[in-house]
Amino acid sequence: GVSLERLLLAAANAHFQTQNFPRAAELAQLVEKVPSVGAQFVGEARMIQGLSLALQQKFAEAVPVFKAAEESVTFRDKALLYGAMSAAQAG
Repeated sequence: GVSLERLLLAAANAHFQTQNFPRAAELAQLVEKVPSVGAQFVGEARMIQGLSLALQQKFAEAVPVFKAAEESVTFRDKALLYGAMSAAQAG
């Protein structure tokens, strides 16, 4: 079967790809609330959420999300890059 976190991530990715950034951020945030979620899913969800916020020009909101995404080894470099870019845009 498909786990809830995989389903939520797939939906968040689909909304991100179709540029429905508010819904993508909302679904990505839900992934972290799943009790059995693994670290790899959390990292990916945080990146989707952070990028969705940044693309909505909500840079100040995106910065802490990218900071949290730095915990993921897989997404650390991208989180640092996009976090710095968002911080610069937020002032």
